[in-house]
Amino acid sequence: MDLNQLECLLQQLTEAKDQIIKTANYCSFYPESAQQIASMIENEFTQTRKDKKRIFLFLIHQIILDESQKKRQDNPFLKAFGGKLKKLLGDFCIVDDIKDLESAYTMIKRWERDQIFHPQFIQKLRSILQPKYDQLKQQQETFNALNQTDASANKVLQHNIQTVQVWKLVYNNSKSNSHTKYISIFNSQQILIVRLQNSIAIMISLMRRQHQIRTYKLLFKKGKCAESNQSRALFTCSNTILKRLSREKTCNLNFTKECKRRSINTRRRRKSGEQLYFKQMLEQRLRSISVQNQQNPLIDCYFRSECSPERLKRKSQKSQQSIILTSPIRCIERNNADDFEIYLDGNQTVKEGWLYQSKRVYVQLTRQSIKEYNDEQKQQFIRVLSLKEFEFVVEQERQLIKITFTHLKQTILYQAKDVVEAKMWVNSLNVVFDKHRNYPKNRLQLQEVPRYLGVEVISEESFLRIVESGDLLLFETNNTGAKLQRIFTNTKYDHVAIAIKMANKYLFIFDANADTGVTFLEWSQFIEVNDLYEKLAIRKLMNVNRAEIEKKMIEFLQQVHGKKYEVTLSKLFRQKSQSPSKKNDTYFCSELVAKAYKKCGLLESDKACSSFWPVEFTKPLKFSKEALITDDIVVILKKHLAIKS
Repeated sequence: MDLNQLECLLQQLTEAKDQIIKTANYCSFYPESAQQIASMIENEFTQTRKDKKRIFLFLIHQIILDESQKKRQDNPFLKAFGGKLKKLLGDFCIVDDIKDLESAYTMIKRWERDQIFHPQFIQKLRSILQPKYDQLKQQQETFNALNQTDASANKVLQHNIQTVQVWKLVYNNSKSNSHTKYISIFNSQQILIVRLQNSIAIMISLMRRQHQIRTYKLLFKKGKCAESNQSRALFTCSNTILKRLSREKTCNLNFTKECKRRSINTRRRRKSGEQLYFKQMLEQRLRSISVQNQQNPLIDCYFRSECSPERLKRKSQKSQQSIILTSPIRCIERNNADDFEIYLDGNQTVKEGWLYQSKRVYVQLTRQSIKEYNDEQKQQFIRVLSLKEFEFVVEQERQLIKITFTHLKQTILYQAKDVVEAKMWVNSLNVVFDKHRNYPKNRLQLQEVPRYLGVEVISEESFLRIVESGDLLLFETNNTGAKLQRIFTNTKYDHVAIAIKMANKYLFIFDANADTGVTFLEWSQFIEVNDLYEKLAIRKLMNVNRAEIEKKMIEFLQQVHGKKYEVTLSKLFRQKSQSPSKKNDTYFCSELVAKAYKKCGLLESDKACSSFWPVEFTKPLKFSKEALITDDIVVILKKHLAIKS
């Protein structure tokens, strides 16, 4: 068998049925190389993009069908692929299209019907696909429901536009047919029509922008469903305004018609009748003015409402916080626990053992990093080097293992006891390299390399995916007072805060600072305003009831939001908690965090909240119940990344 020809066929493989059958027939002619063919197909299957994995699954299916038809005694291809199907289907579950999973189910059903594999094995294959299939099925149903809701919103918008067009037509006709005395009545109404047209134009532009952005992938893979809710809120608000104005507009139109009719009739009346008429006219005109005065605040109320375009732009921190705290706050479900489980899965050991640098170190190679220890029990930690977030190259020179981080301009050298041991380490490092080949790498500014080298790191995008309400955030501030505080307390961090994930899946930071007191800011604004924060780390809560934590955390937030910041010696050295009857009107950062955790039932209640300094939250915390908290994971901030040339 020509391996180069097979490799060329696999690389050129497309969804064309003839090409898949041709490649499968070529493989079937070489049953003696079944294991080698299966390994090559498995390698291509794992390295290809997720939208092309089904092509190789079709190829495997065709090879299995050809093998069952030829009825060889030893069935080499069934044995070769049978041991790999579980792993391949597990890797296939990363697809995002439910049709791909349905095609995989169809293949398994065909294998069961033709009795190619044992029924128990078939059942295990189905169980691998079932969780992902249920998840995509639920997303598809949600997507269909949203489409129906958006279709109804489109009908409302079309009706509103038609209403404005009718009002303009009536205005133009009335302007050409009515007496000049009564044209002024419509002029104020025309202003309202123009303002309403402007608001509808804004809604149309927002709707077009959402239809360009909000695709199936963004809706259910990146969690942008909140924009649809804002769009529906806009349509509902506009519909309410138009209904109210339509009733009042009808009243004014009837009034104008009556004025015109009476103006014609009064020409035939005596002068005494004219005085009575103008008296009635004056009363009705005053009533119309009162209607107009009621309409103007209605439009202004719309532009000040939460669903108005100005609010959606989130221009100011003050207006943003007032919107959130005066409107009902909804928490989100645990939708990002899977992302953190994937991160924890990266800590599984690939290889470990003793290596030599300037001294003897115990090295643990995981799926995403290298960890160094002084002892085999892994108690005396030295440093960690991320292989997932930074690009690296591995080289071997006899017993020497050379790891070069290309973008960081750093080189790590290890020496094994012999060439064979060094080769094993290099092969393991290459496996890790292949696993994260397509993962986006972080290119740091050279002056920021010491900040992130040697510690557990995670990118800002991954941080925003895994963070959940109640997680602890630690900050390092770049000013003299903060540096003295870190030296005095012998810690790496000088400020603490709590993360809260809102219903629209935006991250908000709940903290207390000297400038604004107790605040609640969206992440992008928080990191832009507080530009002195040079380092961020997250400690995630584990084994907690996240829904209960979120509920109590937001109740506490609404109680203390806007309180002043204050640090006093009496606070810092207070040992016991104050009685609940005594209200605390001031907080500092770590006191606020301790109080919030007490409200959630995580910390012991007898110790004073003000006795918790930031250094306390860098140490192992003794939580009540079964709650745990991870070690600090440093976040690579975007402002420290180098600009791509």
